[in-house]
Amino acid sequence: MRDPDIETLHRRLFFDAAVREIGPPGVACDHRARSAPRAIAGLGRVDVARDGATGRLLARVWTPPDRDARPVATPEEARERLRALAVEAGGAPDRLIVEGRAFAWCR
Repeated sequence: MRDPDIETLHRRLFFDAAVREIGPPGVACDHRARSAPRAIAGLGRVDVARDGATGRLLARVWTPPDRDARPVATPEEARERLRALAVEAGGAPDRLIVEGRAFAWCR
């Protein structure tokens, strides 16, 4: 069992509906990295922006690994794209909460 706060973040990053999304959705395979390394495509990222006042998930950016198993964008580049998307989706820049993490991307 995960800590409830970690579970809430995991759901927000991977499952909760966002107003805008960019990039192909990925599946986290962190749990398989040691036992089945061939199942891993490389290191990817997922970043979300939500309205701090309402909790509404405004935008999600998926950054898959490239063919050499490297991330396509730096965390900073992904977050800049995310902020722009969130503002386009109606978010106030001063209320945005940005969260994200790198993860082992399943093939």
